Amino acid sequence: MELNRLFLTGNTDTIYCMVFLDLETDGPTVVEIPPGCGPGTVDDAFFRFVIDMGAGQDRIAARAANTSSCPPDYRGKMPKDRKDGSEYFVAQSTLYVNWVPLRGFLVDGKTDAAVKMFREGLKVYPLSQAANPPKMEFIRGSKAPFNTVHANNFEFYKELDHVIQKEPVGFLDPELRRLAASIGIVNGKKLAPDARLKKILADAVPVGSATARAISKRDKLITKTNGSVELCFGPQAPAGKEANWIATVLKKGWFVIFRLYGPPEPWFEKTWRPGEIELVK
Repeated sequence: MELNRLFLTGNTDTIYCMVFLDLETDGPTVVEIPPGCGPGTVDDAFFRFVIDMGAGQDRIAARAANTSSCPPDYRGKMPKDRKDGSEYFVAQSTLYVNWVPLRGFLVDGKTDAAVKMFREGLKVYPLSQAANPPKMEFIRGSKAPFNTVHANNFEFYKELDHVIQKEPVGFLDPELRRLAASIGIVNGKKLAPDARLKKILADAVPVGSATARAISKRDKLITKTNGSVELCFGPQAPAGKEANWIATVLKKGWFVIFRLYGPPEPWFEKTWRPGEIELVK
């Protein structure tokens, strides 16, 4: 990931390998992850989680994971075990289009090891071709124009309409479908607003984008005198620590992901690590 890529959560010290699946065209699709692959996942086109893979999935970072993603309307037999005895992790997506972001790591500051791992170990193919998978093709994306940020003009509605036309109508709940329909975005119909509505919609995009950014922005955290930050997890915020509080749901499980962007040397040298989570009585 280079600095001039428009990527929402891109990290310049991570090697990304990205795959897009079209389950409508290919049907159930197998993704074979090479040993040593970093955290990976499958998300649908609505950015909803489908399944994890790679490091973190049942602690199988040391071996390959064979994941089969099935389309929403698939009613066939789900695959179980492969001929070599390894296990499939099977998930049925709610959408046809799925995004598979995989991560590799720098070794001695170089990308070579991760690139070699993906080129030699990653395999993606329709389940129907499992007996004779097609040869993989890898495209270097580092130098290519890359923009994952939605348009901030009327093109945004065309992007949304493209998804509505492509995917099963039931992927949105009735309320969201009604809102889309109210501005002319309906499955099976052409998006064709008149001049008045088109101007209203175009004006609404930057306003909606600014509103979302303002709502999601959090205040600067409360910092201790030594510069450290203490985070609190729980159903209710401790008095005076609301800014450092992350809400959990009572009687529901939860887990923590600590994500770093461009960490300094103490992280790599392991001279600093986050504190353990401790029960507060």
